[in-house]
Amino acid sequence: ASTRQRHHRRGRPRLSGCPLLPCQAWHLQLWAFARVGRQMLHRSEIVALASGVVLVGLVRGGTVLYRRMCSGPATAAVGVVGLGVMGSQLVLNLAEKMQEQVAGFDLSDEKASALIALAKQEAGAPSVVTHRELEAFVACLKRPRRIILLVPAGKPVDAAIAGLSKLLSKGDVVVDCGNEFYTNTERRQKAMAPGVLLMGCGLSGGESG
Repeated sequence: ASTRQRHHRRGRPRLSGCPLLPCQAWHLQLWAFARVGRQMLHRSEIVALASGVVLVGLVRGGTVLYRRMCSGPATAAVGVVGLGVMGSQLVLNLAEKMQEQVAGFDLSDEKASALIALAKQEAGAPSVVTHRELEAFVACLKRPRRIILLVPAGKPVDAAIAGLSKLLSKGDVVVDCGNEFYTNTERRQKAMAPGVLLMGCGLSGGESG
């Protein structure tokens, strides 16, 4: 065999250029098929990646839009975080005395539903709304937002303030009504968003206030 033919047998078949012997035609077909397959796989991976990015964007955008639609306009004058015995009664007292809407937030569906049931039993049916999502709770408050915390001292307060700090803005006020040591309040004040005021104001009195 010539030098050109020996070189072609040892090297990778090319789509053009060097002529092939009849017995080598299947090598070219197999190599060409593999090359096209790799190109198609590469393109499909790019399409799949682009589709995934678009899908994630649509899901996130739809979630934000859904929350905004569900939250509605800002109508509540005050918000209370923690709808336990004292928190739920404070919501009712504020709504009755202020004659304005008061919003309550709690992770428990049971507590939120119990507050709505209590509000319906009150004379004059005070205007009360409840939320289980912190974003919707903050969105329903009139600016500057006024929020009262009535959650157990310690880590629950830290968690509540950490979540609120991301959603509040300059001029908003948060009042921690738990019985906290003053150094904890000072530490949390430094962690608040710029311009957001955190005050410590311990309350007691039980269900009757």
